Amino acid sequence: MNLFENKTILVTGAAGLCGTAVVKKLLEFNNCNIVGTVYNRRSLNIDWKNNQKIKISKLDLMDYNNCKQLVENVDIVIHCAAFSGGAGLQDNHQIDLFRNNIIMTSNLVAAAVEEKVELFGYIGSSTMYPQVTHSVKETEGFDGDPFEFYMGVGWLKRYMEKVLQHFQSITETNFAIVRPMAVFGENDNFYERGHVIPQLIMKAGEGMNPFQVWGDGNQIRDFLYVEDLVDGLFFIMANDATANAYNVSSGQSINVKELANIITEIYGYRPEFEFDISKPTAIPVRQIDISKIENLGWKPKYTLRQGLEKTIGWYKRNK
Repeated sequence: MNLFENKTILVTGAAGLCGTAVVKKLLEFNNCNIVGTVYNRRSLNIDWKNNQKIKISKLDLMDYNNCKQLVENVDIVIHCAAFSGGAGLQDNHQIDLFRNNIIMTSNLVAAAVEEKVELFGYIGSSTMYPQVTHSVKETEGFDGDPFEFYMGVGWLKRYMEKVLQHFQSITETNFAIVRPMAVFGENDNFYERGHVIPQLIMKAGEGMNPFQVWGDGNQIRDFLYVEDLVDGLFFIMANDATANAYNVSSGQSINVKELANIITEIYGYRPEFEFDISKPTAIPVRQIDISKIENLGWKPKYTLRQGLEKTIGWYKRNK
């Protein structure tokens, strides 16, 4: 991809779900130098140590001086680092979600514009949208309040988009913004506070029967395989890096009951399902309209089932 040719690219959160996918795609291009950051217990699940095109740094982005050090001589930043999780974490750690994410992102954005980084890729979130039952469009991103369960992180995402729009107008840095929905894939957080898909995969991997599902199973979601997220982000970075936000999703809606059925079917068994309505489930319906990015020329490459099959294959090899 010519966008990255002979550039030095900083990828934050390089060991996470999105960061690993970004690094893998950049290594496939084989035309740029990569600086990746890791921080917590996770390490980059890629054979990179003999590759001179990539350097990994273990740094805390909550420290502004670390961010200033990282962006020196960097041409492009792709910000994938985040403190995130599923409904359980959202329910019990709202303060940490807000504080950690706003500090690290503010630090990195400020350092990038001061250093005159050319291009900044930002991954927003559909949590910023209000509670509606139709497929939401980008123009609804600042209507009313976000759904109560997402109030803190939703307003954080709204605030950061406004900051990026402001810096787009007064600095030399260009910003590409995508708003994905329920991203999943290889290198996801497969633990008790993870999102719904890794939670269901873990249970199916154990052969759980009866199979426990949080909520009544009627929650409706659009899900997005991580390689499509990266493809969509790179597309916007190349075609409209003007702080103009784009929804990115599979364009396929499904309820959690049907999702659990597909996952157990891939594992080759049909359990009895038990639905626990005492557990947190977040918003009842969340669907996003991707016509804006489709009109620009992008479409997702993976169906939900294809993404699930790839993710489950990876999980079986790595659990």
